[in-house]
Amino acid sequence: MYFHKKKFQKFESNKKIKVLLDLISQIEKEWNNLDLREKSYNNLLELAKVFCDEFPDKILFHSIKLKQTKKEFIEMIVPIEREFSHKILKDEHFIILKKDGERTKIRKNPIFLILNNLRSTFNIGSIIRTSECFGIYKIFFCGYTATPNHPKVKKISMGTYSQIEWEYVEKIEDVISRMKKKKIEIIALETTTDAENLSNFIIPKPVCLILGNEALGINAKVLKMADRIVQIPLYGWKNSLNVANAFSIVAYECIRQWNISEK
Repeated sequence: MYFHKKKFQKFESNKKIKVLLDLISQIEKEWNNLDLREKSYNNLLELAKVFCDEFPDKILFHSIKLKQTKKEFIEMIVPIEREFSHKILKDEHFIILKKDGERTKIRKNPIFLILNNLRSTFNIGSIIRTSECFGIYKIFFCGYTATPNHPKVKKISMGTYSQIEWEYVEKIEDVISRMKKKKIEIIALETTTDAENLSNFIIPKPVCLILGNEALGINAKVLKMADRIVQIPLYGWKNSLNVANAFSIVAYECIRQWNISEK
């Protein structure tokens, strides 16, 4: 991405701001490629000067200077992004400071996960990423849950979609039946009046966890098929957590309990 100064000068102010924000994003993506980063950075400095000369009241853009370290660069751009960008920033937009794949020993844990009728590709991608990080053994995608083949799921999962074992099974009942034949206990994560408190719950090993739709939860028929129903204790005004966040808590609790019991 490169914008000529003369072309930039013809843009309206909002378009100029968008170009500057796009260049900032481009620099962040190219940070580890010195040649590309320098080219984009020089372009940013040139256009930022043009913009500041035209709009001296846009004080934040006057802070755009050559920054030598990632930390300095991030500290410079955060106020600009917050003031002028309408984009909701997510992990994939950020500079990665630590390389993936450096861990020499990958551990698989006996956790099977069923995602039933999840609507949000963002949640699905987040759950895949968490699953890979915690060494989840396998994920089953049921109903209309998007699979790792979906481009948005791939993007949000930050490359982890290719590191997990997964299978699409249309009917959740079929997966539950398979788990029961293997004597794997089925735990539904849901907020109900008879759900057990995660704080007091001893998680069996192996285990199969069920996550349901973000708004509708897990339907009554599936809940009846589960061996146990577990909920995370909450103490605030809101009565539920985001499904991806809830899964992260339970996945960690599985590993925590099992590590303690094995010592």
